[in-house]
Amino acid sequence: MPYFIVSIPAIVLFTFFFHRPNLGNDFYTHSIVRQIFEFYITGSHVAAFWFIPMITLFYLISPVLARLDKDERIYYFIPLFIIVSILIPRGQSVLHNFTHFFSIYLIGMCSSRYKDKIFKITEKGKYFNALLAMYCLSVLISILNVPLQIPVYILNYFSKLLLSIVLISVLYRYDYIIQKRGGFLASISFGIYFVHNYILFFIKFLTSGHIMTTTPFDGSVLRFLLFFVFVVVSCSLIIILIKGITGKYSKNIIGC
Repeated sequence: MPYFIVSIPAIVLFTFFFHRPNLGNDFYTHSIVRQIFEFYITGSHVAAFWFIPMITLFYLISPVLARLDKDERIYYFIPLFIIVSILIPRGQSVLHNFTHFFSIYLIGMCSSRYKDKIFKITEKGKYFNALLAMYCLSVLISILNVPLQIPVYILNYFSKLLLSIVLISVLYRYDYIIQKRGGFLASISFGIYFVHNYILFFIKFLTSGHIMTTTPFDGSVLRFLLFFVFVVVSCSLIIILIKGITGKYSKNIIGC
């Protein structure tokens, strides 16, 4: 329900007021009803919403995945699925993205099942430091534009995979510090996901007069950090306001 409800302003914008680029030459030759239908089944009306149609496919096959998890032998095939992800990068279609991210989802399932073993390994400083060093190296390669014989998306795939393990390990290791301090953001995180793109639309419109321009910053780390804080705080205030108005129904509207 949050996906359908929060999508309404963007769909109205991109069917009646603005043409969203990169949708194909004939997209806007179709009827409004078809445009709305395609927006909902692809998530292309809001940049972040590509995820919803894709993850829906995982929910649909969840009974199969649950059974495979009990058998455990599916995890022997993770290297094969990683190769598939490398051969099939992220794309424009839902099925394309589903295929690419299947290995990541499977690795997530495996990490959940064997989390105790993973945390035991990463608690040892040398293994954690090795993972962190590899991730930092991948970031440095990207920043310096080091010429490689592999496509950038492959480096990005392994870089984000390393970062996932590092972040999970950090959150586990320092849970005694985080605890309730991170509770509020955790409780509204789904709402932030749904709302944040509208904040970006608004900022882009104020700075350029159009909502489809790039983020209006020169790329400095400090400016992006300030921008990040501003977006998170703005989303939080909007979510608090919506929750105050809608009460228990806010979960159906913004997901939290």
